[in-house]
This record gives sequence, structure tokens and C-alpha cells, in this order.
Amino acid sequence: MANVIDTLIVKLGLDNDEFSGKIDNAIKKTDDLTQSSDDLSDSLKKAATFGTFFGNVMYKAMEMVVSVA
Repeated sequence: MANVIDTLIVKLGLDNDEFSGKIDNAIKKTDDLTQSSDDLSDSLKKAATFGTFFGNVMYKAMEMVVSVA
């Protein structure tokens, strides 16, 4: 498949430095977006974990208050 794409690039005259630079730039931007997405996913997981922990602490605190009252 890569050979077909390479052949098309050459036949269409797109095998120049300007086009190659644009492809490299697009790949870099895609990689940057992927990294940003991964970072956001990690942050959301941490927030969910903290939310669950905080919820459990509050639930236990309410149990203690109810059992004392």
C-alpha cells in the first residue's frame, strides 16, 4: 500500500520539499492533538477518582453523624 501511495505522489508531482514539509507539519499537529487528548483523558480519570474518593469520605462522615445522633 505504501508503494501505491509513493507512486501516486511521484506521478502527481507532489514529491517536492514544500509538499513533504506540509505532510510533516500535519503529522506533527496530529501527534500534538493526540497527546493533548491523552493528557485530558488522564486529567478526567484523576478527577473521577478524586470525586469517588471524596464521595466515599462524605458518605462515611454522614454515617458517623447519623450514628451519633
